[in-house]
Amino acid sequence: MGHKIRDIREKLKAIDADKNQFYFSEHVIITRDDELRKSRETISFICDDEVVGRDPDKKAIIDLLLNTDLNTKENIGMIAIVGMGGLGKTTLAQTVYNNENITKHFDLKLWVCVSEDFDIKVIVEKIIEFATRKKPEILQMDSLQSDLRTHINGKKYLLIMDDVWNEDYEKWVNLKRLLTGGASGSRVLITTRHRRVAETFDTTSCYDLGELDDKSAWLLFKKMALGSEEPGKELENSNLVDIGKEIVVKFKGLPLAIRTIGRLLYAKKPEYHLWLTFKDKELSRVLEQREETQFILSILELSYHHLPSSLKQCFLYCTLFPKDYNIRKDEVIKQWVTQSFVQSVGIIEPYDIGEDYFMELLSRSFFQDVTRNEMGDIIKFKIHDLMNDLACSIVKKEYVSMDVNDKVVTGRTRHISIYHNFGIKLENLKLLYEAKNLQTLIIDAPTKDAQKVLNLIPTKFLRLRTLSFDSSIFSTFQVLPKSIGKLKHLRYLNICLYELQFLPNSITKLYNLETLILDWCEHLQELPRDAKNWMKLRYLSLTGNTEIKFLPDSIASLQNLETLILQDCSLLRELPKDIKKCVNLKHLDLRGCNALTHLPKGLGELTNLQTMNLFILNKDVGCEI
Repeated sequence: MGHKIRDIREKLKAIDADKNQFYFSEHVIITRDDELRKSRETISFICDDEVVGRDPDKKAIIDLLLNTDLNTKENIGMIAIVGMGGLGKTTLAQTVYNNENITKHFDLKLWVCVSEDFDIKVIVEKIIEFATRKKPEILQMDSLQSDLRTHINGKKYLLIMDDVWNEDYEKWVNLKRLLTGGASGSRVLITTRHRRVAETFDTTSCYDLGELDDKSAWLLFKKMALGSEEPGKELENSNLVDIGKEIVVKFKGLPLAIRTIGRLLYAKKPEYHLWLTFKDKELSRVLEQREETQFILSILELSYHHLPSSLKQCFLYCTLFPKDYNIRKDEVIKQWVTQSFVQSVGIIEPYDIGEDYFMELLSRSFFQDVTRNEMGDIIKFKIHDLMNDLACSIVKKEYVSMDVNDKVVTGRTRHISIYHNFGIKLENLKLLYEAKNLQTLIIDAPTKDAQKVLNLIPTKFLRLRTLSFDSSIFSTFQVLPKSIGKLKHLRYLNICLYELQFLPNSITKLYNLETLILDWCEHLQELPRDAKNWMKLRYLSLTGNTEIKFLPDSIASLQNLETLILQDCSLLRELPKDIKKCVNLKHLDLRGCNALTHLPKGLGELTNLQTMNLFILNKDVGCEI
């Protein structure tokens, strides 16, 4: 026993030495997951962005867009909103974009986020995608510009280009040529942090967005920090008002800073001594940052440090998505669970805990710009570009997102995403080999080498937990490689390959699989018969698989299956007869399954079923519902 104790002491000394070497400091926040869930049940939380103090700015921008006397030689009038990061340029542009008078005035409204890389081809693709609500399958520039003209020619359009950094005049001129086909009165509105960018774009009007005035800043802070307080109602605690106003002054009228710290103090509860301690200790350290960008990032980092460790992991994971990316809420929660960032608490399922994590991050302004479905449920969200910058500065090499340029991958890298702007090739994949312990690989990129890429993945990255592969435009191969069965640790698999016809039987060896998405594999004939091996499977989606006629009976053995999505499986004739054995099934999506002849007997035994959007009753066969 004495030897064991000495060994333990040596290990503790080594850990302490590492702590000092890497300048780690203690910062303990005790928040149990069940307490987090409980707190959210009693909080009236502001979900949508509150636009405060911007009515004069909104009116001024709308007047510029509707002004028919703009001094412009072409059909297009260029207008710029200029201001530092965190002022709310994008939020202001969104309120203008959704204004009723703007909608009536313009025949067509378009929105594209540009960010750092001003790639004309990519911008045109994004405009077409926004206009058509689907990715363009044409990749040659001549075809793309022809497609663009069919959408804008002769129409009075409004194009908002958000977060522009380009100072190369020639690039703008080349893009402008493609935009000149619109009717007279068309407008392009850009948001940018730098006046030089506005000058590059030949703007006829440049609107400098200023900070919030003291009254508006305090009103926004009250909404964020006190939640349920009425906007015009003053607080009874005068001491709290005084300390609150002292805090607000420090933020220089920056809405993002006010919003973020307001939500942080909301989580602390409105108590004088807590707010005073925050102002005198933590906030004073941040105020040492004088440069504008560093100032706002330091404030955001302060809010990040107050997150429970579980929420930190979930937030940082979102660096895998490009800036201005519409992130699907349900998908990212599934991936959090896959990476063990979310654990069940008692009888509460991890996916429900993940939903609470999402709502908490949204309430603290780490997420924004939510999109809702017809039921009012959040389905998509975005991350502010400064929040993205903050997360990227923290993750270093552990998370790598390849969008436009190559990024350095090291042995520390655990999560990698590759998006279509990167134009993945087989030789680029070799750049990833250093990540020997890779857990996440997301590829959403057109590649003619899809077959070779998929053949390589199971031989090089055996520790993958999440694999998402979408190369639907260029995929020509018909069968997944047999080696896919080697990925024993895989929990999340998303494959979108248009020409895919068959799945190898080896895929049934993925015993740990919890999520399987095979959407829009339009030539897929069938699932493997031994689907019963996926005993941990919770989510199965086959949306748009128009060739599948039957599901294997072994599907009925999946007692942990909670969601079965069969939307637009137009040739599907019937469900497995024993599907009643999927006792945990909660969601059954049958929209567009027009070939279904009937539903099997015994559906009344699916007592956990919450949603089912189609019911087929055969006149001769009762379903005993």
